[in-house]
Amino acid sequence: MKKESKKNNFMEKYGGIIKLVVAFIIFFFSSLLITIPLDLLKIDYVHDENVYYILTVVANVFRAVLLAILYRKDLVRDFKVYKESFWKSNDIAVKLWFVGMVVMLLSNLLIIFFTPAKIVNNEQEIRKMITSIPMLSLIVVGITAPLSEELLFRRGFKNAIKEPIAFILISGIVFGAMHVVTSYDSLFDLLYIIPYSALGIAFATTLQKTDSVFPSMVVHSIHNTGITILNIIRIMGMIL
Repeated sequence: MKKESKKNNFMEKYGGIIKLVVAFIIFFFSSLLITIPLDLLKIDYVHDENVYYILTVVANVFRAVLLAILYRKDLVRDFKVYKESFWKSNDIAVKLWFVGMVVMLLSNLLIIFFTPAKIVNNEQEIRKMITSIPMLSLIVVGITAPLSEELLFRRGFKNAIKEPIAFILISGIVFGAMHVVTSYDSLFDLLYIIPYSALGIAFATTLQKTDSVFPSMVVHSIHNTGITILNIIRIMGMIL
């Protein structure tokens, strides 16, 4: 009985942190489970852009499925909460997204006009993928990315960090940094952490206020899908 009690206390105290570490491993290394077999078969997926981007789609779907399995209990609970306060939760999510977007746009404009920073490679890579596989990119950018990112950066961080302000700031800033630090060319490019973090903080605040990951997940998905569709339209217009 004592052992069981100690185990429960341990999981209650550190379970969220352990899951967060596992979620980070899944998020950043799940693509290896796709590429390793291709490496063994000596299939060149690096120099063939179409193969590379299709592989990206598969890896992102795989990542989203693994994270959904990891946080399946939270997803079930959060969906019940979301259903019970559907309109109120969505209202909060949209308002906070709007505030985040205003800060994001203003900070982007300030960075563009007053610094030599350029669009980070992460953004450029997404645009190249949209050009190469426009319809499949909707799956990655509009569905699997918001699902994976909200589970990791929102639900994962919320379970691991109990203090609300600390959760919101850390979740938002790490989310912003993740979009920039893996693909920047100069120190000025790191300024783009600010606009990305603004949106991340808005999504984290949404979870804190609604007690469900689904409102931020839905708004995040709509945000990404809208931007992707606009890019597809722009690219098609340039081609025509």
